[in-house]
Amino acid sequence: MKHGAEWHTGAMSGTINGKPYSGRGTRQSVPLVNDPNPFRGSQFDATAANRQPTSPKESYAPGNVAPNLTFATVPLTAMGRDVSSMTGSDPRPADLADISKDIPYIEALNRAPVG
Repeated sequence: MKHGAEWHTGAMSGTINGKPYSGRGTRQSVPLVNDPNPFRGSQFDATAANRQPTSPKESYAPGNVAPNLTFATVPLTAMGRDVSSMTGSDPRPADLADISKDIPYIEALNRAPVG
């Protein structure tokens, strides 16, 4: 996880719940002490297709969006020995840069996937 304001300021684009966004804005930084909206599907998410839906009851103000947090915890560990093949199909592989050393470690444990 990269820290500091420079990693939380970025380009915004798109329309969320009928409100257009463009330019630059700053997301919340860690530690998160409230309940901000997720990065995925927000105005900071550069995904052009298949954006996750947003809730019309949520406030997608630039300061109410969490950073794109990635941690090698339960979800990755639950992939077991299939972790490399499953993360290999991630539509945004650059998001996995900070856990790149965790993936081969989890795979080397050779445990069965959960689920």
